Amino acid sequence: MRRILAVVSVLAVAGLTMTAAAADVPPAPPAQPPPAPGGQMAQGQFVPTKDSGLRIRGTAKLIRGARGSTKLSVHASGLPATKAYPTWLHSGACADNGPDYMQDPNGPKEPPNELWASSDPADPKGPLQSSPSGNAKGYGVATWVARSEARSVVIHSPDAGNPALACADLQ
Repeated sequence: MRRILAVVSVLAVAGLTMTAAAADVPPAPPAQPPPAPGGQMAQGQFVPTKDSGLRIRGTAKLIRGARGSTKLSVHASGLPATKAYPTWLHSGACADNGPDYMQDPNGPKEPPNELWASSDPADPKGPLQSSPSGNAKGYGVATWVARSEARSVVIHSPDAGNPALACADLQ
């Protein structure tokens, strides 16, 4: 009887209630911790920059996986034919003209520290390659979950300096 009273007293102190009949039932396992950051999808529509002079359209999709990875997919049209376009994740919204998103801000400016959309599944550092009709598809996968500041995807020009041609805000 003392044991039951001790258990009831401990539970009462913890703010829990229990009937005498349930005193012999083993306690429930502790609640599971919340899932790891991730399990979110964000997507946006590409809008050409004012200076590009192009009619680029398409979508960018970012999936922050619940198991610790991030996936990027890009589909674009209206690009000049058969060219290679550096395309990657950026910090901030398109209007912020933010820097490349880097998982380690002090790390290298390339995968695996950055997430690029490559048309070659075997080359995570590859560009988005347009077809003869000006369409392009690219994908990238990172082994980390992108933080919340990863909010846009930019298609860059293959020309010197890689100016932005189009940007998609991820929402």
